[in-house]
Amino acid sequence: MQYIAKHADVLNALIKKYSTLDIMYPVFSHEEIYAISSAFTLECFFDFDAKKIIINENNLSEKDRFVLLYLKTMELIQICIDIYNEFERKTKEPPLIPLKNGIAFVGMNRSLKNVSNTIDPHAWDAFI
Repeated sequence: MQYIAKHADVLNALIKKYSTLDIMYPVFSHEEIYAISSAFTLECFFDFDAKKIIINENNLSEKDRFVLLYLKTMELIQICIDIYNEFERKTKEPPLIPLKNGIAFVGMNRSLKNVSNTIDPHAWDAFI
């Protein structure tokens, strides 16, 4: 998270230059990043017809929304890092370091073993 906040200006400039996405990474101080909770609850709704999971972000703090944005856009961040290193970086500037394997991180947290029994387990089949 600290890495994303530190390079938010570069990431935001690349997204603006190379895409039409309406995404802006906020800038947080080092202290604010370390104050982000290691866990938060997401309120989700399932749209079975559209095969989508809708996350209610209204009750999330600004920092929680930053974490959610990071999780939703890990691949975009990596693409921006690749574009910066390949095309935008000045010769004397150090390259941005690629992200570690974030997909494995998310995959570990998608364990269906711990899904509450209040959710229809067959609903997941429509989203996989």
